[in-house]
Order: sequence, then C-alpha cells, then structure tokens
Amino acid sequence: MVQFYIREYTMTTDGWLNLLEVVVGAILWAMYGTLGATTPSEQFLYSCASVFATNGFFFFMSSVMSIQTALMLPKLFYYTLFQLVSAACYISGGVATVGNSSVIDGIVAIVCGVLHLVHFVYSMIKN
Repeated sequence: MVQFYIREYTMTTDGWLNLLEVVVGAILWAMYGTLGATTPSEQFLYSCASVFATNGFFFFMSSVMSIQTALMLPKLFYYTLFQLVSAACYISGGVATVGNSSVIDGIVAIVCGVLHLVHFVYSMIKN
C-alpha cells in the first residue's frame, strides 16, 4: 500500500516551491490551451509550460509517495539543472511575450520563472 506524505512534503521549502511551480505552470499551460498561442514566443511558452509543469508534477508525486525521494531529489544535479533551465526559459519567454503586447501571460511566465529561480538558488545554497 502506498502512503502519501502530502502535508509533510508541502511543509518543506522544496515542497511548497515545487507545488507553486506546478500550479503556476499549469495555469499558463491551460491559458494557452484554451486561448491559443499565436506568436512564436507564446508557442515557446506553451511548450515550456507543458514540459516543465508535467516534469514538476512527477517530481511532486514522487516526493509525496516517498520520503527518501523527497530527501534525495533536491541533491541531484538533474533537479538543480531543471530549475535553472526552466527559470531561463520562462523568464526569457515571458519577456518576449510582454514585448509582443501579451502582458498577462508574459507576467505569469515571469512569475513562474522567478519561482524556479528561487528554487534553483535555494537548492544551490541548501545542498
């Protein structure tokens, strides 16, 4: 039987940052899924949101299902690199989208990128 440690994981800094990243990424993904992505920067952000929100969801679920995974995952190079790459993609795509007069989705992307950047810095300092 699988036991879920949702409350325990979301009480940690990695847990609530991961949850916020997934929620904001899913909002961006849903926004582009329903309203459509017309410019190249919006299409880039739509792809980023689908990839990074899905991967973040898998990080979240694996950490919720296993305390050992929740403790070990932030120490992996892949996890730290994921945070850096997703921050760079979200922020650059958000800035390009704001430049194309799509302000709301650009700001959501920049906020998501800043969350990933904070998570990257936290992972580097903590580990």
